[in-house]
Amino acid sequence: MMVGSGERRMLSETVATSERHSITVDELWSDLKLGLMQIYSREPMSCRRYMSIYTNVYTYCTTQYTPSQMTPIRSRRQSKAVVDKDKENSTLSSQFVGFELYYRMQRSNSVAFYSIPVFQFAHDMLDEDLVHFFTVEWTKYRFSSKIIDGLCSYLNRHWIRRIMDEGNDTILEVYHLALHTWETKFLKVIHHQITRAVLKLISSDRRGEAVNTRLISDVISCYIELSGISAGPGLCYDPKEEGMRLYIENFENAFLAETEAFYTYEAEEVLRNNPVTEYLKRVELRLNEEQRRCSMYLCSSTLVKLDQVLVDIFIGRRMDMLKSEFQSLLSSDRCSDLKRMYELCSMVEKGLCDLKDCLEEHVLAQGLAAIEKAGDAVSTDPKLYVTTLLNVYNKRSIVVKGHSFVLNVASFSACSKFMNCNKATQGFKSNSRSPELLARYCDLLMRKSTKSPEEADIEAMLSDVMIIFKYMEDKDVFETFYNKLLAKRLVGQLSASEDAESAMISKLKQTCGFDYTIKLQRMFNDVRVSKSLCEEYKQVMDKSVCKNAAFHFFLFKKFKFSNGHFAAIDFSVLVLSSGAWPLSATATVNLQSQIAKSMQAFSDYYVNRHNGRKISWLHNYSKVEVLAHCFDRKYCLVMTLFQASILQQFNHADSYTVEQLQRITLLPIEILQQVLWQLIKFKIVDAVKTDGDGQTSFRECGDSNETTLTSSVSIHLCPFRSKKLKLDFSKIPLKTESQRDQETAEKNLTEDRRILVQACVVRIMKMRKRLTHPQLLSEVIAQLSSLFHPHVSIIKVCAIEIFFEKELQKRLLFYMGIDFFVALHLFEIFGLTAVAALGTSWKWKAHAGHQPPTVLLCLLVRNKAHVLPYFFGYLEELDYPKDRIAIFVRIDRSVDESLELVTAWSKAVDGLYHSIELSQSDVAAGNFYAGERGPFDCTEERYHQLSEWKQYALTKARRMWADFIFYLDCDVLLFNQKTLQQLMAEGVIVVAPMLVSLSAYSNFWAAIDENGFYQHSDDYDAIYGREKVGCFPVPMVHSAVLIDLRMAKSLRITFANGAQQRHRDELHALADSVKSAHLPMYVSNRYKFGAILIPPKPSAQLEEGFENLRDLIVEALHSGPPGLLSSPFLPVAKRFPKDRLGFDRLFLINLERRADRKARMEACFDALDLEVDHVKAVDGASLTDDQLRSLGVQQISEYRDPYHKRPMTTGEVGCFLSHYGIWKRVVDEQLQRVIVFEDDLRFRSHFRQWVLALAEELTNYVPDWDLVYLGRKQLNKDEQESLVDNCTMVGRVGYSYWTLAYMLTLRGAEKLLAAEPLGRLVPVDEFLPIMFDQHPVDAWKNHFVKRDLNAYTSVPLLVYPVLQLICPNPNSGYGAISLIRWQETATIFGKERPPKPQKDATNSDNSTDEHERSSGRLYALKRVVCHSKADEALVQNEIHVHEMGAGNVNLLPCEGYSVRPVTDYEQLVSYNNEPGGYTVPMESTTLTEYNILLPYYKRGTIQEELRWRLSSGDFINEKRVCKLFRDICHGLSGLHNLQPEPFVHGDLKTGNVLLSDEDDRAVLMDFGSSRPARIEIASEHQAHNLQDLAAERCTMYYRAPELFAPQVGDKLDERTDIWSLGCLLYALCFWVSPFEQAVLRGDSLPLMHLSLKQVIPIHSPYSKEMHDLIMCMLQPDRQSRPFLPSVLEKLDKMEKSAAN
Repeated sequence: MMVGSGERRMLSETVATSERHSITVDELWSDLKLGLMQIYSREPMSCRRYMSIYTNVYTYCTTQYTPSQMTPIRSRRQSKAVVDKDKENSTLSSQFVGFELYYRMQRSNSVAFYSIPVFQFAHDMLDEDLVHFFTVEWTKYRFSSKIIDGLCSYLNRHWIRRIMDEGNDTILEVYHLALHTWETKFLKVIHHQITRAVLKLISSDRRGEAVNTRLISDVISCYIELSGISAGPGLCYDPKEEGMRLYIENFENAFLAETEAFYTYEAEEVLRNNPVTEYLKRVELRLNEEQRRCSMYLCSSTLVKLDQVLVDIFIGRRMDMLKSEFQSLLSSDRCSDLKRMYELCSMVEKGLCDLKDCLEEHVLAQGLAAIEKAGDAVSTDPKLYVTTLLNVYNKRSIVVKGHSFVLNVASFSACSKFMNCNKATQGFKSNSRSPELLARYCDLLMRKSTKSPEEADIEAMLSDVMIIFKYMEDKDVFETFYNKLLAKRLVGQLSASEDAESAMISKLKQTCGFDYTIKLQRMFNDVRVSKSLCEEYKQVMDKSVCKNAAFHFFLFKKFKFSNGHFAAIDFSVLVLSSGAWPLSATATVNLQSQIAKSMQAFSDYYVNRHNGRKISWLHNYSKVEVLAHCFDRKYCLVMTLFQASILQQFNHADSYTVEQLQRITLLPIEILQQVLWQLIKFKIVDAVKTDGDGQTSFRECGDSNETTLTSSVSIHLCPFRSKKLKLDFSKIPLKTESQRDQETAEKNLTEDRRILVQACVVRIMKMRKRLTHPQLLSEVIAQLSSLFHPHVSIIKVCAIEIFFEKELQKRLLFYMGIDFFVALHLFEIFGLTAVAALGTSWKWKAHAGHQPPTVLLCLLVRNKAHVLPYFFGYLEELDYPKDRIAIFVRIDRSVDESLELVTAWSKAVDGLYHSIELSQSDVAAGNFYAGERGPFDCTEERYHQLSEWKQYALTKARRMWADFIFYLDCDVLLFNQKTLQQLMAEGVIVVAPMLVSLSAYSNFWAAIDENGFYQHSDDYDAIYGREKVGCFPVPMVHSAVLIDLRMAKSLRITFANGAQQRHRDELHALADSVKSAHLPMYVSNRYKFGAILIPPKPSAQLEEGFENLRDLIVEALHSGPPGLLSSPFLPVAKRFPKDRLGFDRLFLINLERRADRKARMEACFDALDLEVDHVKAVDGASLTDDQLRSLGVQQISEYRDPYHKRPMTTGEVGCFLSHYGIWKRVVDEQLQRVIVFEDDLRFRSHFRQWVLALAEELTNYVPDWDLVYLGRKQLNKDEQESLVDNCTMVGRVGYSYWTLAYMLTLRGAEKLLAAEPLGRLVPVDEFLPIMFDQHPVDAWKNHFVKRDLNAYTSVPLLVYPVLQLICPNPNSGYGAISLIRWQETATIFGKERPPKPQKDATNSDNSTDEHERSSGRLYALKRVVCHSKADEALVQNEIHVHEMGAGNVNLLPCEGYSVRPVTDYEQLVSYNNEPGGYTVPMESTTLTEYNILLPYYKRGTIQEELRWRLSSGDFINEKRVCKLFRDICHGLSGLHNLQPEPFVHGDLKTGNVLLSDEDDRAVLMDFGSSRPARIEIASEHQAHNLQDLAAERCTMYYRAPELFAPQVGDKLDERTDIWSLGCLLYALCFWVSPFEQAVLRGDSLPLMHLSLKQVIPIHSPYSKEMHDLIMCMLQPDRQSRPFLPSVLEKLDKMEKSAAN
């Protein structure tokens, strides 16, 4: 039907002017029926006629009528009583009117009138004609039905819609009623013919015939639309839905059956006439065609079923044939065909598993054959060997590159086998030969020679070396030989490229870790230090040469050799650390006096410069350049020191016997003989033997046996001649030296392995307490396999040595706290019974009633009032029975309130400890000792007093039979609650816990000078930095010292010497006493014990002591409040009045929902006594496009993030607007100087003093400054940034990132605003460098013409970014958590009790009784203030997840919630009302408060337990780890199985796992980040939003890789939680996430994820199954991760295996 265009303008006028008049249903229907017939017969209809019918329908439906006798259709949800009531109500008569009209349309013959002739035409058609006719008629009918639907639109919108909303699904809209009629009257009769015709067209299309695919598409669209689902483009249809029934039954089932028949026949035909490779190509082609065909004209839901059918036909039924063909393809290296087979077989479940074994056998055979083909030379030629391995690897990698993990595992296994055990390794220790040859190949690459590769090629060759290296089983063998060969290159100055050497070390470090390469790095460092040392020495003395012995020196000399004349000319020395270099002295030679004097001169110089070091010389590695004038011409001979020492003797005589030379040089005879033979072969000397036959020349007779050089053989010079004037005779090694090096390397390797195995056994037994022999073996092998594969016999022998040869039985019992019989079982696993020799003296450990040892705690207090509340706070927290501790306090002369605080504390804790005794110095003597410069100074008199008091305390402890005495200064804060137990477990007499500070200061010395005073050493750095972990002997400890008084040797310890010798302090008195008793003092860094305050200067006042404490308080707050723990019995130190450091304002920018950051920064500013103004940050995530347009925000078109190549994120926009608001406020309020802080920073020590000094320099020397960075990241590292003239703290600034904190002047703010940045927006990090014209991108700078900001930087930086160990979920952060009792809920919820959404209303009385009975229980009340509808949606989502998860004991339930408007709105938005305050338009001015009532668990989260375990090094046993992990999985399963759609938690981490108080049950909490699990990213905008959301809500080092950079087309599912679950399980085992340290170092997490390797610690106490479970979840590829049921299945198998 066509409506005339000329009549369209009359439409509105007609409706508006037509008069409403009454019309009966019969009148209406007669007119409407004619219109229906006219439309379906496609006769022309004018607009007036159309509007007439429409108006009649409208008038009839809106006019009240007396109800007819017909029964209206009602909702199924209404009862008969309701219907009767409706009949009585005249206002509802429109229901009857609508029904009568609908009923007549439903029974109309108009559709039948149309369908009868159509059916008659269709019945006589076939194939394509039928399909064409059907689609044409369907299109016409569908169009006509839409016209009729428009006529009855009022009936649709009102009566039909109301009936449908009431739940009646038998009523259809007019259009759907027409479609239903088409289906029942026409399609139902003819669908078989239609489907057959369509299938014939598809078959023709498959055979390559020309087909009109539009016809097929139209028919399918008809089926889909009639199924009740829109056929819009891009939508996926779920065949499981009932709405697709018609499509599936009428077409899809027949289509799949036809497809199976078609391709089954074709597959057999192709295989019958073609080889398998052609068959594979045909299959690949057909699969692509069917995918294209499905996307073109079929429903997308059919594709999954179609793929299953095709894969089964083409591949699944022919796997045996493909497997047999696979072997021939491998043999012929047909890579393209192999790739095609991999891809096709991977479509079948476990299809690649059948190919894996064939591939592994092929690669292994190929590798062994290649080695065999290379011949016998391959076992001695490193280059040939490595090249052969690489050729095999490269061929293999081409075959499997980029394919399934299964195939790569098979290939890796095969390569590992043939690379470690092959023909070249036969006759050697099989697993040691390959690493040795690889190390020697590296030596060939790195060594100077004419055949050395170009430097540009070395990098690629080293990468090839690392490929082979990763397959080496014994990597420690490679380390041994590489170290030795590198040492020779460095000593001989034979390295071809220092850059290449460094690159190789970096590659080894990346593969094996820092410990693997520490010796190599120290070698390079020694070489660099030696160069500068030689230069300095040469400036002091011109003719001195020498060398060192706890350090090795290599001597290079040049001297003249002519007629007895010798003159030193030049020298160089290498000073090498003995612990790093694998070199040793084989022999020493007696040097002539001038060389010896030079050596002694250098030795004296070096010892004076480095006091305490010992000198040793390695003559066998020294070289000499000899200028020889005794031959036919002048020669320069490069010789070893042994050779030159022998040759030098001929300055004094013409000949010597061998015996004389040995007596002169003092060389061992076997070495002397070899050196002489070298000189004979070089024709420099000759040997003459005199016997009965006369004299015989060794050179002429050609005797090559050096043992024939007996003591009577005579040696004399030869007439040496050579064409060259300079010759090198030093490169030929001595036979004994080469043999000795080989033996030493093997011996050291064996010893190192033995030590590693011993340490591993001890570590495992400490953790596991009891385990069987096979379990111990498997644990040791698993932990050491990354370095080497230990043999079972080695493990047994090492374990026996630990327990018996090292006499560690008692110490083992002491460590583990186990009884004698458990220890007996421990030793029985080795079949030993000698443990009974332990005797009965240690059986007291088994008594259940045994008390811990008693301790006398001696505290020294002087002027410590500021630190005492914290000191006693941690003292009270020590996890040691207080009744076993007696406290003896010495209060020395103090000018502060130390005495009052100690007295108050002792009274408050009276009765908790065994006893508390206070000792006070003589009050009459005053508060200072004579000669003291301040309250922290120490004079000889005070040292004498301290020695006397400590001796008195020691005597007191012995008299009271204390087991231990613990001297403790009040500067020490013991964070570790297990300090006493862990120090006692060290089993030594004198031990101190290593304490850390804000600098490198600690409570031990690692070295002392000859006067007994402190001397810095490398050992101090290694112990303090925990590069070495354990218990180490040191010459001095102080401040916290534990002495074991149970040992008889401890009776020799005394402080009396210090009391008698007034020039010595009490520290030296203790050290001298311990040394005279032949006892070592130890410091333990095995655990993290605590901190020590940096001592103030002797002349300092009390304020400096408080400043040092303040720095520690602020540092402790960087992980969040409460920071340092203080005693509840003492007030904290008084604070100074707050100020602004001389600035007009200090601003703190904080995002309102990050309340955790705000709390941390407020605590830091309180500690710093700073007054700050809080500025609410603009939340970029909540900004709408309208808001941005209203602000005039427009990003510059050229901007793309330099790293991620993306536009600005909403977070960056919000950050800029936050800073912009402050700049505007500075200008509006005319503030002269301000400091702007962000809320993610940490402060430098003495921050206040630094800022004051910086401000003073700026005022004096840089008055024109506009902006000064206090914290930044310098991006151009190559650019030198110098200090401003006359300044020590103000530096010039280059291109920088970060706006952590900066000073700003009014002039600077005006310049920033004048640039009008909102209209050309870039991130604030980029904008500031643009404004001071230091930005590298000119295209961005060109948008800002005036770039004259005077910017500088603080030197050093005063703030740094803080990466919190705990990242609270922001959705928890925007609310406040408080504790509340049930009775108090009425004040919050406004009723007797809160609603409980998870309880049924009919059971309210029971729930009331239950809560009344538990009315004394504490609850957690979460208060959330919502500023927008978006905020409310987040909270409602959280509550919704609580409700859906109700009943799961591992999900935190919601006890109830309430919603109410906020009444103190003015206070919440007070900043916006301030003058100049920057505001963002809000959606509404009404704030809403949600109060959510949650259960309260006193134990808190598992993270709190992991914190103290991290500090003490205490692992959770594996059984409990499995139990907690199962609880977490059960809770997570409740989210993943939610209906109607699964949810993900979104922020799984240890901080979101609570521990129940009753049964140690893990409970998941914090559902603020939960969201639907299955998301398909359809646009860049959606990807950016998801990335911002993940960055805001998901903790970084628990976040799945796909959330760092989501891509369009990604389909996320529940497996994003599985990655976080793997990190969480890792944290349960090893205390922190595997990526936490990477975040703290500032590494890139996405890069770490992509290059993820073994993250399990080498010394893990857990089983291999636990490691495998962790690693299976930490798969960067989401598709490779298991779903939660598979994880639980692996957990079940692991627990079952452990139980068996």
